[in-house]
Amino acid sequence: MNKTIHFTYMSLILILFVLFIIGYIRQGDNKLTYEGLKKDSYNYHQIYSINLEQINTDNVTVSDTLSVLKENGENILVSEILNTGDKFVIRFNDAGCISCMQYFKKHIDYINMFISEVGAQNVICLLNSNNPRIIRSFKKQYCISCEVYGLSIGLLSPIMEVSDTVVAYYFCVLSKEYLMENCFINIQEISERTDAYFESIKRKFAVLDGKGD
Repeated sequence: MNKTIHFTYMSLILILFVLFIIGYIRQGDNKLTYEGLKKDSYNYHQIYSINLEQINTDNVTVSDTLSVLKENGENILVSEILNTGDKFVIRFNDAGCISCMQYFKKHIDYINMFISEVGAQNVICLLNSNNPRIIRSFKKQYCISCEVYGLSIGLLSPIMEVSDTVVAYYFCVLSKEYLMENCFINIQEISERTDAYFESIKRKFAVLDGKGD
């Protein structure tokens, strides 16, 4: 009789333990599912808001009297830069922001490789600075082969640069007609999106340079 009761108790304990384990696993799965859904939702809203900014910025006209600062301290009109053709623009908004610089540094090798493939003559970098020394230092530090100019924040895009949260950097194409085209904000977590964008820009400039199929 005692053996029977003992066996029954042990069986109940074993069953309860198994049920506990199953419940814990399910709880973990539910937590993972919830975290996954939350992350997907965040990415969706991030992509939606960024795409909206990009769409609203496309085909915005840049003034032909807009001037930028050269690394030697002289000013030059954007119209003079665009005389030689469309330019791919790397717009960096804050050289004094440590976190922004770290974020940019993660992608600089990829960006420099892109510049070499498209051609440095087709690319310019617009840095949020009115100090020639900072412009020279920025170019040297990141080994940027294209021209780097200074342009205060808010002067290029009234949408991208006048908001509660200014993105660390973004890309666009300035056309000979002074239009901002192909505006793009990088999302670090979705590298495939950035890769596809750069490939499309390469094709664009291959056609413009007469190298396309």
